Amino acid sequence: MRISSGLELNFKLIVISLALILVSINCYAIREECEIDKGYSLPEDTRVELFECYHHGFVEGLVVVEQGEVFGKNNKYGFANKQGDIIVPLEFDNASSFSEGFAKVEKQNKFSFINTKGEPLVLIEYDSARSFSDGFAVVEKAENYGFLNTRGEIIIPLIYDTAWDFRQGLALVGLDEKVGMINPQGQLIIPIEYNKAYPAGVGDELIALQKVDKWGYADRTGEIIVPFIYDEARPFTEQDNGLAQVMKNGKFGYLDLQGQVVIPIEYETLGAFIDQKILNEISLYPEELAKVKRDGKTFYINREGEKLSIFYVIVRKILLSTWLYIWQLFLQFFLIVVLITAIIKISQIIVGRLKT
Repeated sequence: MRISSGLELNFKLIVISLALILVSINCYAIREECEIDKGYSLPEDTRVELFECYHHGFVEGLVVVEQGEVFGKNNKYGFANKQGDIIVPLEFDNASSFSEGFAKVEKQNKFSFINTKGEPLVLIEYDSARSFSDGFAVVEKAENYGFLNTRGEIIIPLIYDTAWDFRQGLALVGLDEKVGMINPQGQLIIPIEYNKAYPAGVGDELIALQKVDKWGYADRTGEIIVPFIYDEARPFTEQDNGLAQVMKNGKFGYLDLQGQVVIPIEYETLGAFIDQKILNEISLYPEELAKVKRDGKTFYINREGEKLSIFYVIVRKILLSTWLYIWQLFLQFFLIVVLITAIIKISQIIVGRLKT
């Protein structure tokens, strides 16, 4: 028991050490990504704004920098290059990283955009704004939303109660607590008559829509592919092999991108298919399983909806447990060898020094 406990402790130390190494490497990579080139420096009392750098790094050769106290309320923001030169003066109350050639900036609670030379795209006049996406930026005045293009033109008027970024040619907009979707010409592709809507994953081929209290799916032309018959409709995901989980009358099943039911809607609970990509690569487990419950009984199914025998699941778990156990033993053995080697080397050095 003591030997086993010792090995278990060693294994835990290995895991902790590896985790610390990974965190250190990641932090170092982030720090390097945010650093000015060696031999250069920023002006005094000026530093890289770490939040923006952490998420975006240098974009188009520039990074957001700030001047003032750390977490200060009256700091000023601008942009610097890798050589520490201030390319855009520190004159803004806030600034975001560049996106599609323009950066969102704020001054006296108003928003605008600048290019990489610091030249304004439009006057600082908007009450809020979002960074450019797919060639457009959401802007807002007096709680009315519209879209600005990269020439500084209001291409879609500020007539909506809310608006979200364009993604692959469609943007979600809202009026009177209803939502729909428009194209870059401002034409309604999906009428503003739904309670909720969202791109439903896997290339956003379909849009999940809620009408009253039922869900369905439409394609990107606005055609209804799946009628409004479901109580819940979740995104299509790669993990679930491009399938979407739906719920009807308290039972769950899966649909494919054509709206066909591929796993019957008959389960009280239906888990996601376990991602076993790493295990699949070593060809131990050719299938991915989902844990389900039907008629009060819990079991596993594969992607074809086939119920797996308890024998198969038990053998599978034994194989998995055995493999992990062997891997743990290997790591523990490796650590012991390293420790013994280190002790021998240190002992040899000490003995050698004592002799001299």
